[in-house]
Amino acid sequence: MAFVWTPEPREPLFEGLETTKDLILSVSVGADETDAEATPPKVVFWSLIGDDAITAKAQATQTDDTLTLFFKDLEGAIPIIGIEYCFPSSAVINTANNWGDLPDDPIQVVSYRKSADSPKILTLSVTAIDDDDNSETVAYSIMVQGEYSSDRDKLLAVLADNT
Repeated sequence: MAFVWTPEPREPLFEGLETTKDLILSVSVGADETDAEATPPKVVFWSLIGDDAITAKAQATQTDDTLTLFFKDLEGAIPIIGIEYCFPSSAVINTANNWGDLPDDPIQVVSYRKSADSPKILTLSVTAIDDDDNSETVAYSIMVQGEYSSDRDKLLAVLADNT
């Protein structure tokens, strides 16, 4: 029996920005329509390989023939390396690793660095098996691009608050 995958495995499952919210990705498997006697195959295994900051956000649900991944958001997929700042009355440079780590007091931003490691490409592998113990594993790519305008807007807001 031939396995029929939706979407086709050679298609990327997702190509988008790290600012994407409520992302739902589904992969289904069925039997070739020419084999009317065939029992549809079942998804028996899956794995998501890639950057831990993204894979940790995946929530999976599975039925016999479908695997669905849900990502509430992809924030942090392309991490901030550091935001260097100092207080106006000090020459000591401090580093924050994210926007929430910046102090509430007025600061002067010295530098902002975000990882240049973009895009992040993950591989979703899904294995199905039929009643005759035939199995097939397919792979899909998930590509997450860095999106810098939201960080630019946050940086501009910090600068505006401190002038």
